Amino acid sequence: MARYVADGNKFGMVMESGTYANTSGAGIWIGQVQEHTPDESFPREMIRYQGANTRNVSSFADLVIDLAGTFNYYPQNWRMLGYALGSNVDGGAAGSYTHTMSETNSTDGNAFTSGTTAPFMSFGLVDVHQFNPTGLNFIRNYNGCMVDSFTLTASQGEILNCEVGYTAQEVVPGSSGLGITLTADTERPYIYADTVIHWPSGTKVDYVNNWSLSINNNLEAKHYANGSKEIYLPQPLNRDYEVSLSVDSTSDKAYEYYDQYYKGGSEFNMLLEVNIASPAKNLFIALSGCEITQMETPSPIEGLDEQTMTITPKSCSAVATDAIASYNPW
Repeated sequence: MARYVADGNKFGMVMESGTYANTSGAGIWIGQVQEHTPDESFPREMIRYQGANTRNVSSFADLVIDLAGTFNYYPQNWRMLGYALGSNVDGGAAGSYTHTMSETNSTDGNAFTSGTTAPFMSFGLVDVHQFNPTGLNFIRNYNGCMVDSFTLTASQGEILNCEVGYTAQEVVPGSSGLGITLTADTERPYIYADTVIHWPSGTKVDYVNNWSLSINNNLEAKHYANGSKEIYLPQPLNRDYEVSLSVDSTSDKAYEYYDQYYKGGSEFNMLLEVNIASPAKNLFIALSGCEITQMETPSPIEGLDEQTMTITPKSCSAVATDAIASYNPW
């Protein structure tokens, strides 16, 4: 017997073969994963009944299976952002591939999953606690995963962090083999110094202390009377966007932010830029129809004055450029 040690853990993505929850192919490097926390629920009803002649529980009934979780990683690509928005189109050429990501709505289909249910973009995840390359491993294959939430956080002087919340349909455990083979991306992850905020689009905002973007698909995962304990195809409901932004107050912008945009309610567009010059890798997130829905402008006794804002966009799209040929399954 041996104990599993964290330096042998692996976590990666697997593409689907064209049918929901049916994965195939090699493992996909998500980024520099820091932690995966599954949220698995296998509720069991404790049954007592007359005639058992005992004060104890007499039997159990397994009811349903609910699978979700979160994982955090330092981003080296933006594949998960595309899966959060729902649509991605790959283009470009070797060394400078482009990935154009956009929103999908309930009436949009999925080019990579067959069937008439118009499913949201889905994929598989594999979590491995490794003992040796051949056996005695603890492997969980999560199939039919969809991105429920995606948050990109940029904190001053730190590595950018992505947190993905997902919902899955099934988990298939195993113990033999490697579970998943991953090829690590050895380029450095994106950092805070790579980021620029443009508000309105094309006008750089100086003195940004930190920012974050969150996307919430509000997945509905229902159990139907269909002979299965597992959820049916998760359904995205209303989509929510939120940008949190903290800036040092300045004489040219503080009053404008407060009077025109917060108190006055003027709409604006934003552009979030993440850019590594060499080798060329970048991301541009366009946010349209933005309004400030909350602002804090305290008056401290010392230090720099700050403004902290919550911004709600109406729509979002993104374009990434990197060395990955395809974010899509094919």
